[in-house]
Amino acid sequence: MKEIGREPDKVSYSILIDNLGRIGELAEACSLFTDMVQNGCSPDLVSYNILVTNLGRKGDADEACKLFRGLANKGTPMDASSFSQMLRIFGKQGMPVAALTFFRGMVDVDAMQT
Repeated sequence: MKEIGREPDKVSYSILIDNLGRIGELAEACSLFTDMVQNGCSPDLVSYNILVTNLGRKGDADEACKLFRGLANKGTPMDASSFSQMLRIFGKQGMPVAALTFFRGMVDVDAMQT
């Protein structure tokens, strides 16, 4: 894109990150996510959800959880998709206690927002 005078935006970065994750190139996807941030293109919730989803596909619940927590610590409002994806990841990895703990945290957050 830069070769034709266009800077990539969060949509183009997110699509490429998703495609790399889907073909199993998770390290490259994570690297591109880092490049995105370093190049001044702020990822949005969709960008984060894409990376979390792909980490979950590869079975990396710990890294997905770190990314999710980082997003929460930045104060980024999360949607149902964000929370649901984390529950799926914990379930897929056979981590029912983590899923339940996470769920209880979701309920606590929801109670504070109402």
